[in-house]
Amino acid sequence: MITAGLTGGIASGKTTVAGMFARLGARVIDADAVAHEILLRNEIVSAVTARFGGSVLDDRGRVDRKRLGGAVFADPAHRAWLNRLMHPPVRAEIQRRLAEPSDDGPPPLTIVDVPLLVESGEPRRYGPLILAYCPEEIQVERLMRRDALNRSAALQRIRAQQPIDEKRAAADFVIDTSGPLADTFRQVQDVRRRLLQDAAAR
Repeated sequence: MITAGLTGGIASGKTTVAGMFARLGARVIDADAVAHEILLRNEIVSAVTARFGGSVLDDRGRVDRKRLGGAVFADPAHRAWLNRLMHPPVRAEIQRRLAEPSDDGPPPLTIVDVPLLVESGEPRRYGPLILAYCPEEIQVERLMRRDALNRSAALQRIRAQQPIDEKRAAADFVIDTSGPLADTFRQVQDVRRRLLQDAAAR
């Protein structure tokens, strides 16, 4: 099975790139979606509530990701605590899904979409590292539009993560998402082709 990791900064186009890989037949494992499922677990809800109080819960007693995000983005200690809580079960579930057989046989390519893959200290945990990249100013514009944030709040969230240019230096493949979608798609096609060719040559 050929696997690769996909990462990026907030509002850098990573979800768009993952969707394009899926259109080309890749299986995509989305760490954010996995984390969302894990946040529903009783033991995780209890730990988060003990740390942040009931204000981060919705009306049904589930963790509200936007409220939780508001608490953790403002405080590096809170972010570090949440990462320690979430990363082990997220990684375990990703490994389970990677090992899970498919009724249609193994896909030609599996992309593991992980926002903090470089920050984890294991950027190639899932194989070659692909970065969805755009300059910070475009991240700011997209995030303000997407989440209805002011510029200061958008910058705070972006700068809570490792600078995207540092991630770029660590990447094996860089997909620049700052242009038209057709340009991004051509880059995704090229990276997919190169990954399959490299695997065939080994």
